Amino acid sequence: MVAAVALLAAGCGDGGDEGAPGARPAASATLAAPASSNGDGAGTGDVRIANFTFAPATVRAKVGQRVTWAHQDAGVTHTVTAVDGGFRSGELEEGDEFSHLFQTAGAFAYRCAIHRDMRGTVRVEG
Repeated sequence: MVAAVALLAAGCGDGGDEGAPGARPAASATLAAPASSNGDGAGTGDVRIANFTFAPATVRAKVGQRVTWAHQDAGVTHTVTAVDGGFRSGELEEGDEFSHLFQTAGAFAYRCAIHRDMRGTVRVEG
């Protein structure tokens, strides 16, 4: 029983933005709106998770900007997991949000660790 309680406690996060192993972001009643598009498929702002896709698939940000993913897929669990291991959300359910602060310029590929065909990129400029 002690081991079960320890496992449950390890899986509970504080909703922080870095997605520590096992951390679960805090749910939010307000979901992010779709990101605006600049014509090349890349948007500036937040990302929606819906219909087994990240929308937009490519989002632009500035160094020091926080990007937020809002899970809107009913009845499906997803993750936001950087390919290079730089960030990960843990498991997200409908209504959950995850955010990450991008502190360096570059292209950051990510995917859903559960549904590996779900992919996206954050392009961060200085």
